[in-house]
Amino acid sequence: MEDKSAIHNDNYQGSAVVLARLNKRSSSIVIGHQSSDDDISIDAEENRNSSPFYKSVKFSLLMLVGASVLLTVVLLTLIWIPTFSSSIYTLSEANRLKEFNSIVSFVSQTVREIVMVSESSKNLLKYDFNVSDVSVVERAMYQIYKSEQKFHKGLTYSTYIGDSFGNLVGIVDLNGKHMFVLVDSNNTQLFECVDIWKNDLCVRSQTPNTSAPRLDMSVVVERGTLFLNSPSFTLSYVDSRFPYTVYITLVNSVSKAEDASLGIPFSFYFGYDISTTRISNYLNSESSDIPNSLAYILESSTGNIISSSFNDFYYGTPNARSSITNFPGGGRNKYIAETILGNLNSNIRNLRCGEQLFLSPGDEYITAHRICLEENIDWIIVFAVKQWTYVSTMVVAIVVALVASTVVTIIGFIIGIFFSLKMVEPFDSLIAMVRSVSYMDFALPKIEPSFFSELSDLQQNFLLMISKIKSYRAFIPSHLLSELDAPNEKALVEDIQNKKPSGNLVRRLSSSKRLSQGALRKTMVFAQKDRFALGLEDRCISQVCIYIQGFKTITEDCDLKDIVFLLGEIYDSLIKTSKTTGGQIGLFENNLVTMSWNATKDQPKHELKALSTATSFLQKINIIKETRWRSYEVFRTFPKLLENIHFRVSVSSQLCQCGNIGTEEFKSFTILGSIQKNLFSLVNIAKQFNLGVLVTEDIHSACVTNFTMRYIENVDLAVDVRRARNNFAEPLKQKSTKLYEVGESTAVNIDEWMYELQEKEKKERWLNYNRATLSFFEKDYNEAITLMDEFLKKFPDDLPALHFKAKCYSYLGNISHVESLEVLRKNSFKDK
Repeated sequence: MEDKSAIHNDNYQGSAVVLARLNKRSSSIVIGHQSSDDDISIDAEENRNSSPFYKSVKFSLLMLVGASVLLTVVLLTLIWIPTFSSSIYTLSEANRLKEFNSIVSFVSQTVREIVMVSESSKNLLKYDFNVSDVSVVERAMYQIYKSEQKFHKGLTYSTYIGDSFGNLVGIVDLNGKHMFVLVDSNNTQLFECVDIWKNDLCVRSQTPNTSAPRLDMSVVVERGTLFLNSPSFTLSYVDSRFPYTVYITLVNSVSKAEDASLGIPFSFYFGYDISTTRISNYLNSESSDIPNSLAYILESSTGNIISSSFNDFYYGTPNARSSITNFPGGGRNKYIAETILGNLNSNIRNLRCGEQLFLSPGDEYITAHRICLEENIDWIIVFAVKQWTYVSTMVVAIVVALVASTVVTIIGFIIGIFFSLKMVEPFDSLIAMVRSVSYMDFALPKIEPSFFSELSDLQQNFLLMISKIKSYRAFIPSHLLSELDAPNEKALVEDIQNKKPSGNLVRRLSSSKRLSQGALRKTMVFAQKDRFALGLEDRCISQVCIYIQGFKTITEDCDLKDIVFLLGEIYDSLIKTSKTTGGQIGLFENNLVTMSWNATKDQPKHELKALSTATSFLQKINIIKETRWRSYEVFRTFPKLLENIHFRVSVSSQLCQCGNIGTEEFKSFTILGSIQKNLFSLVNIAKQFNLGVLVTEDIHSACVTNFTMRYIENVDLAVDVRRARNNFAEPLKQKSTKLYEVGESTAVNIDEWMYELQEKEKKERWLNYNRATLSFFEKDYNEAITLMDEFLKKFPDDLPALHFKAKCYSYLGNISHVESLEVLRKNSFKDK
């Protein structure tokens, strides 16, 4: 009623306001000293037309957007130019050093690879290798040469075996032709090998293609003598016939104990001639990737240039080598060489081994690095690049950024103009409509919803206001309209305005009251007990105990990994079968594991859920045992272990105390009561009678319609009761409870019609047994024995039936039959 009153009050006040507005327009005609609405409208229109543009919202928005864009661009430019230039310089320095280090790494790695090939080849030829047999040496050198031509193409020039007398046998690359070379005491003979990639041996004629005077190998022999049993490079040299190639020889001599007695310094040496063409190609490739860059390698001891990034570089002749002091071409190359010499006091050996030299003369970046290897490699690698190569990136970036900033500023102003027009357009439309409403013209054009949410809300509220005004006006009685023409308009409006807050207040209070009640109801609905608090509560729970009979033998005879694996499969089956029923799995202790229901939260039909899980698990784990486990190595080796494993399952339901115990720092969920003791008692009976699933009378009562069951035995089980403190000495109560074995589910399977007879036999297999138990409870023991005999005809080894029959005879006083049946039952149990 309060809400309706508030709405009614607001409607009345809105109508009165509109009527007052109408009355004001009418009374202004009567009262001469008041301004008419037409005059006010004219004045407003004149003021609007005469207002300067810089006072408009359009101009303000335009200036706001433009100034924001311009200020942002200026600030960003002032920030990023110093930061970017510093970063560019650092990155350029790091990039230049990385590029130079890649050249140094390549050169060092190439030399190492050649040394490794030489050492490997020498070690293969060191023992039981007849260097005097030319055919053997030829075959070995051919294979090494062919391999090196494949993996070090452009680097390998020749491979050969020589002795201390200057004789040698090997393979050489002579201007693109692969030649077998033989140097003896008289001359040098060259034989061309035909198509080396298709032949494993040098296919050649017996007549040399070329004969020449005996080669002078004294430098190589001297190097092998100086560095016995160690690889060593000779100084570089050039062939006058090939002035664009530099050669270096790697000598690896082999010295034996008997060499001294023979008067020779070593038995033989392995020679490996390489050209620097491959290194020059790499330098050329690197320089091509870096604009305005060059690189070359100097021999420290002579200053000669042994490799360079220049195409068709002239390395000179044996007597006139190109060097750092005799650099061909002049210009930039000469300037760089003179700069390096000037910083090293005209001696390049002043640059220590492993040291790097960084120079920045003029517009050049010059880097030099001296590498010294134990194989007599002492080279200086020089790398130079124009500074503009790196600075240009920054300059171009600044120019592009400035251009982009200008474009962004222009675009910002354009966007500012566009948005200012778009934002003001709805206001102009609203102004026009308000002007129409001021003249009581409610035939308004259709309003296009604004893109901006606030303006769209304003439009919707304006339309709602118009709708309300039109509604209020239509319901105003004519006599009220007449009264509004009276000259007491001002008093009426003031009265309405003074009363207006009361309606809002009522509405706010009413709304607040409804909100509070809703929040209270929500709190009451969702209020739940804190499951993490310490405390116990009485709960009737259902618990399943799964005992693994024979598992002790497994722990004694199997490896730990096999034990863990088997338990993992058991737990996997437990998890899968209990997932749908919400069972809480306990710890594995004393060869058994428990699962609980209704212990932590209310679970309807928890007895049925517990029993369904127990039967499903037993069925599944027995299938796994008979199929998968039989294929395991441990059970194939010891099949008796698998035969001794039996799963005994007991299910019970009773009152327990459940909850969290411990401290605030350590909490543990526990179940207090005798249920686990009772379950273990059921397990012992299940072991005694070789049963699968054994349940108590409570579970039987709750699930008898869902599963076939049969009576097994009566047993005294502990019953938990809450006792007063003054009766704490009262002994724990026990109750005689009937135990039942669980069989097949009575649920109808979808495909049961296909196996109707088989399913019927399964579900009725205990029919005579259960009839016998009914006769037993009615004390008709002879009828019970007769029915049990019929059952034993089909199942002669059924232990519960034998025990039950013996029990009947005991009641009849036939002790001999009792003893014979008990012996038969025990023997059958042993066979199980």
